[in-house]
Amino acid sequence: SMTVPDIFPNVPVLAVAKNPVFPRFMKVAEVTNRKLMKLIRLKCRVGHPYLGVFLTKSDSHEEEVVKDLSQLHDVGVFSQITELHDSGDRIRLVLLGLRRIRITGKHVEINDQKETSADSDSDESAKSDEEEEEE
Repeated sequence: SMTVPDIFPNVPVLAVAKNPVFPRFMKVAEVTNRKLMKLIRLKCRVGHPYLGVFLTKSDSHEEEVVKDLSQLHDVGVFSQITELHDSGDRIRLVLLGLRRIRITGKHVEINDQKETSADSDSDESAKSDEEEEEE
């Protein structure tokens, strides 16, 4: 079995308009944004199958990425990708919500070939600040 890291500072962000993910619950999500799909494939390939899933402030937002982090609620759920079904033009994910996280800012990854600009789609990783859950 896989050990989930306690601290995971940067994760890709998946925006959902309805039906948020909750800790200890499963969710099926579909991704069609090409940049986000590429990032998810890369993260899974290197053994980091995690996403930050955040609810959008607008119910009418249809895309899985946002232009600005202000379009998302600050608190989301650190989720593990338990299954990935890649059909080329779309990826279907089965997600397991692990714990709550808070967005603290954008993280821009610099690849060997190119740099992702900070004003492109929010398929960059978000810095996450682990939030203690009082139970």
